Parts: sequence; structure tokens; C-alpha cells
Amino acid sequence: MDNKRLTYRLQLIFLPLIGFELLFWGLAFWVVENFGGFTSFSGSESLVFKTPVYGYLFLALPLFYTFIWFTLRRSNKIRTQIGVRNNGQFPPISLTYTLLKLFVLRTALVFGIIAAMQPSFGTQKAKLRVNDSEIVFAVDISNSMNTEDMSGGESRLTAAKNAINQYINMSGSNKVGMVIFAGSAYPQLPLTADIGAAKMYTEELHTDLISNQGTNIGLALSLSKDFFTDKKETKKVIVLISDGEDHEGGTDKILQELAQKNIELQVLGLGSSNGGLIPIPGARTRQYFKDQYGKSVVSKLDKGMIKDLSDRADGKFVLSDDEFPNIHSLLADFNTNEPTNTVELELEIKKNHYQFFMFVAVIMILLFLGIQELEKQQLKRD
Repeated sequence: MDNKRLTYRLQLIFLPLIGFELLFWGLAFWVVENFGGFTSFSGSESLVFKTPVYGYLFLALPLFYTFIWFTLRRSNKIRTQIGVRNNGQFPPISLTYTLLKLFVLRTALVFGIIAAMQPSFGTQKAKLRVNDSEIVFAVDISNSMNTEDMSGGESRLTAAKNAINQYINMSGSNKVGMVIFAGSAYPQLPLTADIGAAKMYTEELHTDLISNQGTNIGLALSLSKDFFTDKKETKKVIVLISDGEDHEGGTDKILQELAQKNIELQVLGLGSSNGGLIPIPGARTRQYFKDQYGKSVVSKLDKGMIKDLSDRADGKFVLSDDEFPNIHSLLADFNTNEPTNTVELELEIKKNHYQFFMFVAVIMILLFLGIQELEKQQLKRD
């Protein structure tokens, strides 16, 4: 064949591949730009990627080409040094087969990454059976929750957000609500089956939402109990998240009301025993709250208050100084307590089309093996 040589002609190999890459990524950019892509476009026909973080793996593509370039260049150098025309140990090179093999390998890599990103387009109806249960998160957003004494140097409020998201993901509850509190308490999210909205409101939590500082746990519990529906067969749980510095007290009456309404209380106490300084939010330079004597205020997790509150409510509690609190015991208590009714929700979800891209990737790998075998057979005949 006239395209057979004894050394690789790198320009004839890589120029077509680079031209194809420019065309491919130009088309890909147009698709992403016009059909939603990585944006939060909400149209039902928009293109979204459920796990876009795998897009970083596309950085392996230039590494792939760089590796191939140096490998072929080194092969050329070895063939030239030994004397390709006087040594029969080197088989001739087919430009066609070389291009085909690189193309299918590259395509397998790209389509495999796209499959991992889980492209979704269009919608389909899905039925989901969940526990008929309601959860209200009562979240402390007092200034002390900015204390960065959790693992990794994270704040208590960051750890609270991580815990809420984990609880939502793993509890299987069909309705979630949220109350925020400091010296006062306010509704942040009414009971809703929109889990996406619940997570969005969770991410927006910060200590500037309430100017009246303090920690009024009793008021937070009183407001939380009014979120629930009147259905007796529905499981109702309040998850209180705080560092335990209750400045108001007066929880006995509200705990009795929770018991009368069959509302369970779980408490997640966040903070370390050593505690930490409380940053002043919004300050241009790092500053900390000071007491009336000019000394920096140290905030510590009040373990005794958390345990006492949980015991009086006959509930479950967890203490943690981890940025990703281990709430498995709370989840186990939620999921294994007395059974509740189940409800069936009909949802519209994005159609996941990763199967097509994975199929193409597998076909490309099989095609690569087939091309290799054809090349071997061709060399034998020649």
C-alpha cells in the first residue's frame, strides 16, 4: 500500500486529528450553548449534566495526544538509529491504520467521559414511593455558628449545611421544612416536597439573616411544631441543629406540646470542646467578638445542654466537631422507629442518556481491537 512507511509521518497523523478536534469541540460548544449545558436552564428540553465534575477528565485528552506524539517520535528515532531499511524486525507502518486506531481510542475516551457526566435531555414521568413523613430543620444561625472549630477549619454553619443535605438525601421523607433562629425565630422554608428547593434554601443560610442575636431554642421549637400537618398517621420529626448555647431557656412547656402532638425531637450539637473565637461577619479584616472587658469571646459546644434537652424530649442526639457530621444514628432512628404510611409521588425527571455514549465508547474499543487484528492480517499477507 502506498501509505505504508517505515517511520511515522507525524504531521500527516496529527494535523487531521487536530482538525477533527476543532470541528468536534466547536459543535459541542454550540450544543452546550444552545441547549442549556452547564447552566441552570430549567426548560424541559434543556441539556443538563447530572455529574458535570467529570468534565475535568477532558484534560486527559491533550495528555493523550502528547503521550502519543512522544511515543511515535521515540519510535521513529529508534527505527532510524538501527537502520529501518536494513533491518527486517520492524514492520512497515500504515498511515491509514494508525489514524484509525488513534481516532477510535480518542473517541472512546471522550464518549466515556460524556457518559460519566450523565447527559440528560427531555423529561419522563416516574413514580416514587416514600415514607409519609415530615421533617422540620430548626437551624441555629446565631453568630457563634460562624466559629471555625470543626475539622478542616470549617465553621459550624458549614457543617450544619452538610448535615442537612445528608439527612435530606438519606431519610426518604416526602416533605421538608426549615426554621432559622438566633434571638428570634423565623420560617425559612414551609413544608415542601421540592427537595431541590430545600437544598437551595440550605445553601443560602448565613448568620446575617437575623439581626437579633442570641439562641432562643424554645421559640424555634414552638415555631417548628406549627409547620406540621394534622394527619395523625404521618411521622413528624424536628431536627434541631445548634451549638447548644441556649440564652433564653423556657423549653419545658414546648417539649410537653411536642410530646402531645407526637412530634419527635432529634438534636445535632456542633462544635468542639475547646471551642474557638467568633468571627465578626462582614468585617473587611478578620476580627473577633470581644466581651465588655475587651477579651475575645470563646464559644464552646454546650454538651450538657444538648444532652439534657434530648433526654427531656426522650429523643436522640449527636455531638460532632466534624465538618461532615456522622448523623447515621439519627437517620437510623428516623428510619427504624414505628412504621408510617407510604405515599406515592409522580414526578417528572430528566431522561438520562448516558447509555448511548457508553455504548459508543464500548463500540470504539471493540473497533480498535478489530483494526489491530486487521492490521496484523494485512502485514502477514504483505
